[in-house]
Amino acid sequence: MKKTLVVVLALAALVGCRREDWREMTVKVPSLANVDAAAYGAATNRIAVALRAYSGVSNGFREEYIVWNPTNRTELTVRFDSLLVAEMNIRKTIEETGCTVEYPVLEKGVPAGYIDTRRPEVEPPAESIKRKE
Repeated sequence: MKKTLVVVLALAALVGCRREDWREMTVKVPSLANVDAAAYGAATNRIAVALRAYSGVSNGFREEYIVWNPTNRTELTVRFDSLLVAEMNIRKTIEETGCTVEYPVLEKGVPAGYIDTRRPEVEPPAESIKRKE
């Protein structure tokens, strides 16, 4: 009876909790389209170095899964643990290296994950403005 209970609890612990969720995404980096070989190598190296931060701290990113598309130099495929690193973090990290990144677009034309943090410009109603005389 005790062995059965232990086996059931062990199976529940293994099945009931997701510890990893490895995913693969392709990031388009259009700023690398028309650069020479030296600039391309420098940019891809900067991106790889920036993405390495995820591999050492949380192991949510595997450096060996950074794969550049040899036929389309603007596409980067990355494999990562989505429970530790979000797609947006990867895109933002690439942007911080000075490269432009394409974001998926929602049906309204707004990039997915984009939050406009700018304060809207609102004019106060004309009747609320009173001059002191």
